[in-house]
Amino acid sequence: YEIFLAVDNYLKRNYLESRNYIARALVKLTDDELIRRLGVLHGMIFVKQQNLSSEAVELYREGLRKLTSGDKAGGLDAVRRAVLVEPRFPLANYVLGNEYFKDGDFYPAIVYLSKAISLDSNFVPAYVRLFDIYKAQGNWSEAKTMLESALSKRNDFWIIRILLGQVYNELKLYDHAVESFLKAINYNPLNYEQYIYLGVVYSNMKKFADAEAILKKAAEINPDRKEAYEELKKVENLKNKSRLKRK
Repeated sequence: YEIFLAVDNYLKRNYLESRNYIARALVKLTDDELIRRLGVLHGMIFVKQQNLSSEAVELYREGLRKLTSGDKAGGLDAVRRAVLVEPRFPLANYVLGNEYFKDGDFYPAIVYLSKAISLDSNFVPAYVRLFDIYKAQGNWSEAKTMLESALSKRNDFWIIRILLGQVYNELKLYDHAVESFLKAINYNPLNYEQYIYLGVVYSNMKKFADAEAILKKAAEINPDRKEAYEELKKVENLKNKSRLKRK
């Protein structure tokens, strides 16, 4: 319902109200595509509120049309020109960063995505894509810094909590990981993956009873998926190894 109100208020040029509804929707949204689309809407509100160059917006739209039609070189050229005309354009910087990410060219991707965030600290898709890059690089420390910064700038959303929980787990900051995943579950208790992530953390902490309980919760949410059962088998094996060590 918040998504409908966000779009409706944008069309009515009630940009502040639209932004508020976007933020409310993002608290519990788990769908990557919906998160991205709301990010685009947020980006267009930024264009309106900051009165960005109309020429830059036209170049950005031309770039999107060309990218969609398969003219990658032409599309990137148009979006780059949009950034040259209007350097304060988060959405255009995001598009360039995302295209470099898809090509596996991480350095310019990081530059453009970081620029998007520096211009608009509430541009959530840029944080998500930067996480994807740092994950691919195994750069968990940088991911931690980036996502904690996101939280400090009023981006306390399900997606940020779920990504940060994964980072904390990789850094063996298990108590922080548990806290982050429990926050995510509180925001939206119906997502399957978050229970798997939390179960793995509990297993890493050797809290096997907690791990089993949370993984069984995942299985209840979606009995047809295999991940919960696979993780439960791993927990059982770890419990058996732990018993043998004590003998």
